[in-house]
Amino acid sequence: MKSAKSLIVASLLALALMVGMGLKPAISVATGESPYTITEFFVVTGSGAQTCPDISGNIVVWAEQAGWLGGQDSDVYAIDLSNGQQFVIPRASGQQWDPRVSGNLVVWNDYRSDGNGDIYAYDLEQEREFAVATGPAYQKFPAVSGTIIVWQDYRSGNWDIYAYDVSSGQEFPIATDPDHEMIPRISGNLVVWEVQEVQRKEPDGRIHRGVYGYDLEQKQEFAVASGGFQHAPDVSGRRIVWSDSLSDASERSIHVLDMDTRMETVIARGTWNLTSPAIDGDLVVWSDNREGTGYDMNDIYGYDLRKQQEFPVTRAIGNQTLPAIDGMRVVWLDSRNQGVGKYDYNLHIYGATLEDKPGPIVPIIGALSEVDAKIEMVWPKGVGAASAAVTEADRANISAYLFRPGTLDIAPCQWSPTVRLWSALNNEQARPVAVAMPGVRYIGLGAVRTWEFNNVDVSAARDPLSKIYFFVTVDGVNTHTNVWAHGADARTYFPQQVIPGGIGVAGDRLDAKIQIVWPHDAQGNLRSVTDASLVNIGVDVFVSGSLLSVPPEWNGTVRLYRSLNNGVEEVVAIGRKRLTTADGLTYPRWDFNNVDVGAATDPLNKYYFRVAIDVVNTTSNVWSHGADGRTYFPNIDVPTSGCTQG
Repeated sequence: MKSAKSLIVASLLALALMVGMGLKPAISVATGESPYTITEFFVVTGSGAQTCPDISGNIVVWAEQAGWLGGQDSDVYAIDLSNGQQFVIPRASGQQWDPRVSGNLVVWNDYRSDGNGDIYAYDLEQEREFAVATGPAYQKFPAVSGTIIVWQDYRSGNWDIYAYDVSSGQEFPIATDPDHEMIPRISGNLVVWEVQEVQRKEPDGRIHRGVYGYDLEQKQEFAVASGGFQHAPDVSGRRIVWSDSLSDASERSIHVLDMDTRMETVIARGTWNLTSPAIDGDLVVWSDNREGTGYDMNDIYGYDLRKQQEFPVTRAIGNQTLPAIDGMRVVWLDSRNQGVGKYDYNLHIYGATLEDKPGPIVPIIGALSEVDAKIEMVWPKGVGAASAAVTEADRANISAYLFRPGTLDIAPCQWSPTVRLWSALNNEQARPVAVAMPGVRYIGLGAVRTWEFNNVDVSAARDPLSKIYFFVTVDGVNTHTNVWAHGADARTYFPQQVIPGGIGVAGDRLDAKIQIVWPHDAQGNLRSVTDASLVNIGVDVFVSGSLLSVPPEWNGTVRLYRSLNNGVEEVVAIGRKRLTTADGLTYPRWDFNNVDVGAATDPLNKYYFRVAIDVVNTTSNVWSHGADGRTYFPNIDVPTSGCTQG
């Protein structure tokens, strides 16, 4: 940057030392309570893409595109929140983009004349449109406060900041030096912007960024933060906010500078994404993915500078970004209703009203607390990517769907939980072997979210005497899963029962093992699988990872789960404890008597049994009951609704 800016930085630092300025850490939010009662509302949820929201008073503006982003014209829309009346700013050909609003003035980036973009404005009170900056150069990212409009301008061959006074009709430069000055914001007499310091780069090629400002009254430029990776500033009155990241991007933070006190405050810090801060008065909001799984799973968080408290504004599934705030209202861009198809861009505008009284932390909206998780396909692979027989395959690709419980309605597209694949070899305890990656399958009703586990080890099933049982769970969610048996012969033959080697202490992790399934008829006579309508099942419980039985006096609730063919599991019985003795050791066993298995008298059907214990992390083996326990490729479920439906 030029030397004048360096001098200003030095003077600010000297003044800071005089007043004892330091980086003041933010006070953390109180767990379980928000300083505000927050009521969410939708602004617009029509088809197509609404984006770039802003708010001033009761007026919310946005850009709206009817179809796929980048393929059609867009217009600027507005809504009056006081009466719900929606209207379009007078249409023109080409794209109108990036609207901002202050009082009665709406400004935007306009492409009606050429492909470079101009700046236009509209007076809501006078119902009058007028050009602000036109010509062959690029003009982008306008902002407005009172009668002053600012924007990013490329007329000199690099990005500069220019301004226009609506009351006088005069244009004037704000910042025009060899670096790139970009994305300005304005409030009262202060203009701030992001600088790309093109002469300074990191070894990896990243360009240094900084935040600078200009006082319209004093006609003086000043540095806010420079020499690193400061970006995306906003301003309200005499306070400036920006996003900051270290050179190695290992930590990100949101900073606020009070120009009157020269006090800089770090209000949020973490290794996750912290972007797009906006400020009005004492309130700062930003986009935050501390609870998400990637850059496309952000929430909106806020911080009250007076109360020194952080709080979430919305925690809906999907991506919430580009927040704007005015007074006690926040609006943002929201993808919670977006699908997963290549051309599915249902982006909407949502908002929230903050009431100045303590309330509960806002809940996660749209995530399921209960789900049906179904393995739909297991594709054995041989050499390379070629399909192979079970006895020849070392790896397999496995695909699952998540459904709303009791239905074939796909779970919300933008819900991104952790989906785990479990594997149990023969009569061994199941263990987690993979975490799914989200995928897409195109079927009759369009694109459907899938959960994919690729290159799963199935080499043990090459032995015709071995079989592998697969099922899936969703972290933190009550999951109903099916069981998929992979083997040349997946029936569970009566194994050698495991005899406990002693008595252990029952902790919060236990192994439940089905030891015997005894088929019989209604009179209690032993029968073959195809002749038995009932079974008795015996289960022993061990300390996790050991052969130590839980103590005889332990009285946990042991539940039996049963699934038929490719259906999801259901609880069919609660075990009854009795004491048994083997090799001189007395230990508890849980019996499930007269469990219905009538469907297995048909050789085409098979049951799968698993066990879980209430309030305890349980691993279980899987028992297959049928004349032929293998899972043959069933017809893949056809969802009855797409995942975008609420």
